[in-house]
Amino acid sequence: MDEGSVACIEALIDGERKAIPLAANMVCSIGRDSQSTIVINHHLVSRNHAMIHCAAGGDFLVSDLGSRNGTFVNGHNAKGAVHLRDGDQIRIGEATMVFRACAAIPDAGEHTEGDTTAGAWSQDLITVLVIDIRDYTGMSRRLGEAAVAKVMNAFNREARAIFRRRGCWSMKFIGDAVMGVWLHQPGASKKTEVLAALQSLLEMEHMASGLPARLELDEPLRIGAGLNTGMAALGNVGSNTTADFTAMGDAVNKAFRLESATKELGSDLVLGPMTFRLLAPVAGIKGLFIPQDVTLKGYENPERVYALAGPLEPLVVHLTQKACESESSEGCRSIPPTAS
Repeated sequence: MDEGSVACIEALIDGERKAIPLAANMVCSIGRDSQSTIVINHHLVSRNHAMIHCAAGGDFLVSDLGSRNGTFVNGHNAKGAVHLRDGDQIRIGEATMVFRACAAIPDAGEHTEGDTTAGAWSQDLITVLVIDIRDYTGMSRRLGEAAVAKVMNAFNREARAIFRRRGCWSMKFIGDAVMGVWLHQPGASKKTEVLAALQSLLEMEHMASGLPARLELDEPLRIGAGLNTGMAALGNVGSNTTADFTAMGDAVNKAFRLESATKELGSDLVLGPMTFRLLAPVAGIKGLFIPQDVTLKGYENPERVYALAGPLEPLVVHLTQKACESESSEGCRSIPPTAS
């Protein structure tokens, strides 16, 4: 096993046996994409099919990334994130893999056979992005059910592709809103995931502005967003056969409240305090946001939040340039052109 690795995946792919080392600060991606850590060229495997990563507590989890044909752990379809123990078998398409740990990994929750409660949880630092379509009710009344369904299908399909491209670990679609979760890796720059979320938001903004022309809508499509960073409980809710990966806690709830506050503050983006603190050391950032004390829905006392004072693109371009000048290259991914 390579120096620095704490576990490995033993894989049998296309008749060839491989051993892929796993380190605490890496994400092992699995899929047909040639850039995946483990490439499986099979028609049952999605381009970005699944991922394995080490949680803050030191245990490893495998997460299905919304694949069509599922990720199976010990014969059970992994609907969300599943904690791995030494000897666990993973099947993706026709490829079989076995997780091997250097030392025993503690059982992080219930890990039972059959249709029983799935209770594997971990505490991790995340950044949550919540995006909502402006005046969705008015749009629904104007367009009717069939046209709205067409809009939402296109919006959600492209949102999924954007979030995956920017390294989103988990995403959910809730009515006219979409939530993306970025997991902060131990030892890595925390600004990296925040920048990835902001780059996703900019791509979403460009996509939304281009949808009316493509779908022959009568009015522009606008979005608002809340971005928040904090600790959350990550794990499965439900049973082993119907489990759903989710993030729970105040960090997630506040992201939704921040998005709601964008309307009151007249801004398309509002940051939570920890997210702003992560970005504040970057030169020129403080002047782009207006600090506000707002009583968020469900909170008794006013909260200090940070509303973007102008358009989103200059902020993302500035942060990306600064990221390219620093040691981190993750933020140097190209910024999409403004939609015409």
